[in-house]
Amino acid sequence: MSEPDGYIRLTYDAFCALPMRSHLAWQDSELLNELRQQGVPAGVAGYCEWVSRLPDFPVSIGWAWFISESGEDFGLAPGGLSCNIMLCTEHGSDLGAHATEELLTRWLASTPWKPTTRRLH
Repeated sequence: MSEPDGYIRLTYDAFCALPMRSHLAWQDSELLNELRQQGVPAGVAGYCEWVSRLPDFPVSIGWAWFISESGEDFGLAPGGLSCNIMLCTEHGSDLGAHATEELLTRWLASTPWKPTTRRLH
């Protein structure tokens, strides 16, 4: 359920059970320039958003990504994860923003999002 702070509270298991689907994926030249200025060897960069729908609320997770200059490696851009989710324990205690981001980053690492962005390359 959505709270007044805008977050939808879910356990990690409940989040993983959601049928997430690719919603948007696009290249962004400004992000590419920012990453290169940070020393990231990016050849292409952009953003991606996946969504799911709970009975009353949309769940959204978005991230910044890059493909290496060689075109072989994909990565998440530093600090590039955003969502409307706050992961919590089974008893309803928030895990906090840092733990939520860490767990969602692990989820992304095990999710086949890369083919979606490869079509943009």
